[in-house]
Amino acid sequence: MSAISPEFVSAVFVGLAALIAALSTYTANRSRRMAEDQRLRKQQLRHYRDRYEALLAYTWLLREELAERGLAIPPRPRILEDDDDDDFPRPASPAPAPRGGGPDAG
Repeated sequence: MSAISPEFVSAVFVGLAALIAALSTYTANRSRRMAEDQRLRKQQLRHYRDRYEALLAYTWLLREELAERGLAIPPRPRILEDDDDDDFPRPASPAPAPRGGGPDAG
């Protein structure tokens, strides 16, 4: 049997330590990127949800104005009439937009 030299054992342990350090660094960086991506996606979701809720309130206001003036309210798009939305939680009813003398008041 041949003897294993101390230099060989040392080189193997240094190589394993370098491999573990590289994997640890990769994992930490990946975790940090994933956390940042998740934060960004949550921020985008909040932005789009706010825009959606504002659009709902605005649409509700326009439909009320049309009804008050005796004008015909256009039918909803077919996609809004589908029954497939029962699989998703329903958002709360939008609060009517405050009426007043804003720049869009007519």
